[in-house]
Amino acid sequence: MERRRRRNVRALADYAVFVAAIVALYSILFHVIMWQAEGQRYSWITGLYWTLSTMTTLGLGDIVFLSEIGKLFTVIVLVSGILLVFIVLPFAFIRFFYAPWLEAHEVLMGAGLEETPGVLLTTNDDAMNIYLAVYCRRLAPDVRIVSRITHDRNMEAIRRAGADLALSHTSLGVESVVALMRNRELIFLGEGVALYERPIPSALTGHTLGSTGIAGRTGLNVIAIQEPTRLVTNPGPSTMLEVESSLLMIGDQSQLRAFRETYE
Repeated sequence: MERRRRRNVRALADYAVFVAAIVALYSILFHVIMWQAEGQRYSWITGLYWTLSTMTTLGLGDIVFLSEIGKLFTVIVLVSGILLVFIVLPFAFIRFFYAPWLEAHEVLMGAGLEETPGVLLTTNDDAMNIYLAVYCRRLAPDVRIVSRITHDRNMEAIRRAGADLALSHTSLGVESVVALMRNRELIFLGEGVALYERPIPSALTGHTLGSTGIAGRTGLNVIAIQEPTRLVTNPGPSTMLEVESSLLMIGDQSQLRAFRETYE
């Protein structure tokens, strides 16, 4: 799919270069014929203006040839413009863009995009993953999209494209090394999100979890409390925070920094 997309883009670029060369050639011939056969001189901008208006069949009539060779040249420019702009260009658009889009649409719908709860994008090309994220999001606004990202600099782009979660090689590698060094299982919650364990600060001991306002002040979510003799999962607002206990919280680095500045 990626190879085909690159081939289509290259074909469009070749076509654009060909049209630009034709326009440049006609603009030069306009000056040559206008001077040799008509005895008139115009600026290069005027030559480009005449070429484009004639090729697109606008034919404003403010600049015309009176000689036979000039009229023949005008016919050639007009006919080639009709072929390039009104025949070849629509055909190229259908062949290189609309047809692949329709084919991809049929493939995704045939694979059950409308019924599936999630889509996993795993190509090794970030640009392709971003394109697929946009495409899948437009076809299925409610589907959950998880994408692989090779370069961290594209993380924001894939999120704006519609991905709900992005996983990068760098983050996975770091998390794997940390888990190995700490002799624990690998826990990866998403790009930029991690599980933090912090001792309960002395300022919070003896208070209920709800009264501390951790979630509201820092954005961290407390999912468990490690007490000396047990693990309290899904603690409620009335759960007491005891001495020699630890908070297990989910969030990102900025939220953890806010926790340290506020309570420690």
